[in-house]
Amino acid sequence: MQQLERVCQTIPEHGIGRGATPDFLTWDQVREMQRSGINFGSHGVNHLILDKDEVDVDGELQRSKLDIEALIQNKVVAFSYPNGNYNNLIAKRVAACGYHLGFGTRFGYNDLTTDRFALKRVNIFHDATDTLPLFSGRLLGYW
Repeated sequence: MQQLERVCQTIPEHGIGRGATPDFLTWDQVREMQRSGINFGSHGVNHLILDKDEVDVDGELQRSKLDIEALIQNKVVAFSYPNGNYNNLIAKRVAACGYHLGFGTRFGYNDLTTDRFALKRVNIFHDATDTLPLFSGRLLGYW
């Protein structure tokens, strides 16, 4: 609960609101955030659904990892499955390509027993940051 209170203190009472930031970060912004302690992971090169036929899974995983590492001069250890789609084979390929973590899109919290290549998350979208109560409710899992 203390973490939630700290996060809420950083958001203005009226919320962040739509249109407050562009949809994508520039590489300069990524590097600046990384220097401030924020870690960046990979999502593939072309946002291909990896558990579908005719996808060069290793190519998507390796090229994205190498490209990001070259740009931020830091290791990329986390992979977020596009659309949250993955299976055991895809998770094994992610591990074999040098990632340490894999995130799906299933809502939830993780503990020490959670498979590190099947991590749950709390997704935060623009509609969840319009007001402080909406943001707090999303973090607490009310919706």
